[in-house]
Amino acid sequence: MTAAELGETAVVGAGPAGAYLAWQLARAGVPVDIYDDSHPREKPCGGVLSAETLAYTPDAATLPSANPLTKVAFQTPYGRRFQVSPPRRSVAVDRAEFDRWLLQKALDAGARHFDERVRGVDLADQRPRVHTRDRTVRYRRICGADGVLSIVAKAAGLRLSESQLGYTMGGWGPVVGDPGTVTVRFGDHIGYAWIINRAQRASIGIGGPMSQRERLQPEFSAFLAEQGIDAAQLKPFRWVIPFSDDPDHLERPRCGGTWLTVGDAAGFCDPLTGEGIFLAIASAHEAAAAIVQGDHLSYEARWRNRLGPNLYFGMRNRNLLASRPMAEHLLRMLRQNPDMGLSFFKLL
Repeated sequence: MTAAELGETAVVGAGPAGAYLAWQLARAGVPVDIYDDSHPREKPCGGVLSAETLAYTPDAATLPSANPLTKVAFQTPYGRRFQVSPPRRSVAVDRAEFDRWLLQKALDAGARHFDERVRGVDLADQRPRVHTRDRTVRYRRICGADGVLSIVAKAAGLRLSESQLGYTMGGWGPVVGDPGTVTVRFGDHIGYAWIINRAQRASIGIGGPMSQRERLQPEFSAFLAEQGIDAAQLKPFRWVIPFSDDPDHLERPRCGGTWLTVGDAAGFCDPLTGEGIFLAIASAHEAAAAIVQGDHLSYEARWRNRLGPNLYFGMRNRNLLASRPMAEHLLRMLRQNPDMGLSFFKLL
């Protein structure tokens, strides 16, 4: 395909948002090309597929790395410990395996995958272009699913500022304790440390706003010591995520005449929990529905109706968790009401 030819839809990025979007478009008969030279790959995150995510991808619970999560063990800012049993099913998976599975679903449905890095996009005219090292191709629309540092979002004027980012660090290591138990420890900052076991290994890390990055390393070291984990046994990771607490951030459009963004590229990440997989899949689902019905601009109303209320709620209330007494109180409420499940922050 050359620049003189016109494709239907380009999806930049083959992570969960991009692969799921391409899968839904292809199965509906929409020609779609995926550009990504890095996926499938492991990503520094917990890899939790919540019940809401499994509603979109139920077969993912049968992946070899899928580990059912049956308990969440909390440590409060003042050191109190308790466990709850999530009322709904969730599993933890290796991200490389999950991403590979989703991408294969898209390819089996008829999508094409170009193992090429996108170096730039032009969104200005009616025939937007995708540029790689080897080709320039024009499309009817370009969908950005290329992560928090999205080239598509940058071209659309949506790139996140540093104050709207979060930072995670940690490592992969052996399974810790009961394989079905997630460990969550709160300190004196927004965010938390975690141990999330998968079938063969554990994701062990800590995260919070980028502005508190310097505090994370000493807190993580203390967490490892508490858990009896040798840092030398971990394969380290670091990652940047969307993590805005500014509701005005949501006023900016996530689509335009020839483009749209989904997942991390759209800045979608739960402002309280840091969860991104569900928002990636759900936003991709709404984008696909808009494109299939012939009006991709309707994606704006779709994502706002589906995701907007929880995002606004989280952004407006996240700073309450910076107060140790308030965080302690909320966790006490959780202990008394375990049916609230894994959405442990949303107890206000």
